[in-house]
Amino acid sequence: MSIKYRLKKTGLLFLLLCLLAGAFAGCSDNSSKDDAEENAATSVTPSGSGGQTVSGTEDSVYASMTVDTDLTVGQWDDGSGFADMEETAIVLSDSGAEISGSGAAVEGSRVTISAEGVYRVSGSCSEGQLYVNVGDDEHVRLILDGVTLSSSNGAPIYVENAKKVLLTLADGSENRITDTTPDGSDTESGSSGTAESASETTEDNASEAPAPAGIYSRDDLTIGGTGTLTVEGNTNGIVTKDKLKILSGTLHITAGNNGVRGNECLAVYDGSITVTAGNDGIKSYTSNEATCGFVTVRGGSVTVVASGDGIHGEYMVDVRGGELDITTGGGSAAAPAHTSDFEHGGWGFGSSSTETADSVSQKGIKSDYQIFLSDGSAVIDSADDSVHSNGTVVLSGGKWTLSTGDDGIHADSSLTVSGGVYDIQKSYEGLESVVITVSGGEGTIAASDDGINCNSDDSFYGGMGFDAVSASTMLTITGGSLTVLADGDGLDSNGNVSMSGGYVVVNGPTNNGNGALDYAGSFQMTGGTLIAAGSSGMAQSVTPSGCYALMITWPSMLSAGTEVRLTDDSGTEIFSFAPEKTYNSIVICTPDLTAADYVLYSGSEKQCEFTISGELTSISSDGSAYSGGMGMGNGGMRPGGGRGGDGTAPGGGRDDNGTAPDMGRDDGTAPGEGRDNDGTAPDTGRNSDETAPDTGRDGNGNETPPEGEPAL
Repeated sequence: MSIKYRLKKTGLLFLLLCLLAGAFAGCSDNSSKDDAEENAATSVTPSGSGGQTVSGTEDSVYASMTVDTDLTVGQWDDGSGFADMEETAIVLSDSGAEISGSGAAVEGSRVTISAEGVYRVSGSCSEGQLYVNVGDDEHVRLILDGVTLSSSNGAPIYVENAKKVLLTLADGSENRITDTTPDGSDTESGSSGTAESASETTEDNASEAPAPAGIYSRDDLTIGGTGTLTVEGNTNGIVTKDKLKILSGTLHITAGNNGVRGNECLAVYDGSITVTAGNDGIKSYTSNEATCGFVTVRGGSVTVVASGDGIHGEYMVDVRGGELDITTGGGSAAAPAHTSDFEHGGWGFGSSSTETADSVSQKGIKSDYQIFLSDGSAVIDSADDSVHSNGTVVLSGGKWTLSTGDDGIHADSSLTVSGGVYDIQKSYEGLESVVITVSGGEGTIAASDDGINCNSDDSFYGGMGFDAVSASTMLTITGGSLTVLADGDGLDSNGNVSMSGGYVVVNGPTNNGNGALDYAGSFQMTGGTLIAAGSSGMAQSVTPSGCYALMITWPSMLSAGTEVRLTDDSGTEIFSFAPEKTYNSIVICTPDLTAADYVLYSGSEKQCEFTISGELTSISSDGSAYSGGMGMGNGGMRPGGGRGGDGTAPGGGRDDNGTAPDMGRDDGTAPGEGRDNDGTAPDTGRNSDETAPDTGRDGNGNETPPEGEPAL
């Protein structure tokens, strides 16, 4: 693709933070005891006190709330609070642990820590448990310094009660924690149940039951250090019922169910984390509290291979840094094929979903309410949506490389792109929401259906010229740059489209059941640059105001890479573009177009000379006026599917003389399959002298056949 013209790029930075009412501190009984700075950092306040609401969302409950997502690392996280405490040494063995110091005791294969302090643990035990049960206001630091610990009766490391536990991986140490608790006990009460539902339960008598994880904490847990920790969980890997922070270290986690899970929140600041999970990889979720479920990534390297979701924060996912590599459900190549109501799509009746109510969610990053992507980088290969929110998504920074069997980025309510670099390399639909606002960023989208799709439940038809316009559906483009390669519609809105800035290029579709632009209401164009090349069957233009737009239609498809070029009447090039797909329709709106005379070239071939005198000009490639067609909109009905400026539809309707040269009659004849002006049909009938030289009589009327054929 080559594009040459002058362009001013503009962008707006837009970041909206909102969440359901209620403080994170209310997620558990122990959270009220947390550090003062952390209580302040995670409080939720009404938007009227300095926050902003999310535009276009339907849920007024969380639309009116915002959250400060800064989580402070305090002295009990970085270890400074333990500086003056003496260490107690614990050496594990199958014959019984040895303890040097106070605060810990051995009972069979269990080591119980019952007092605030620092405990350095080493050694190996094939069937044992480190059990922490201290006061509500007490802190414990566990230093793992070469530990191998397994258990078949619940979590090998189990925190029953504490204000906070800091799990430190000693420098250079290799530590392995293995939970071999049988399947079916993935509840704190020990009862059987499905892996997903059972793991979300909360029981007060957890100390009497096998905890379903390699490391399990009912209170806040922070993991740090410079060593290595391998956790193998027959059910879950690492689980906390409150906050879980990962500050550093090298973590390898394998789990039959969830890899890493924090109830109230899960924060990754640094370190190298690899998760392989039979269900979700990294998760913050609870079925019993309405204000929990927050995942944030601030740094580090995170690799997730999950059969379910990669990262799932029930109420929020906030990515501000780090490097993510996420594969879910076997990746996009393993996704089931989409089926649509019409083979070529674009007719507006929707398409069948790849996910049913009973199917496993296999999204890359998922939240039930909010997703904020402001920094860092991610490579996501997902069977389902790469980024999915049942509420809103805000992309304001970072680098995102996405391959998906469904949507690249999906938000049920609103999707805002104000910055960042996003490359959706494979998708069914690239960006999808009811309200989509693009004010910045650099994007590329490859889609087997629509590149951008704005739709809502109150719209039924998605095209064909009799759309029910959705009042709640809106695509707004004010800045940024975007390139779309679509097999379906390029930009599709079941409501309206507004573009006042930015740079958008659409390549495709190549079939006449879709359009590079497809809108049910209007496409108001007041600024920016738009180039939309595709098939002409359902093509629509724009309604320019304060700028100039040009639509060109060819009678047949041009090869991909065939350059469209405009020069002024002196030969100076004004515009050139080589679409990446075959096309016979293009809409051009750039600041370089003015009221002037132009020359059109296709490749090196001169097509025509024409004049732009008004804000909207529609021509055929021979320079004749062209407007109208199927589909409503101020840019005319869908040209190419209906009538031109003279009442004709070049390529599909009638010419000025009432004929349809491609499929009908000229002057009463049908050249190529009917009769010429003299009443004959030269290909199948008689010449002007009433002879049929190819199959019948000579010019003199004799029944002499052509040479070598018998007489009639």
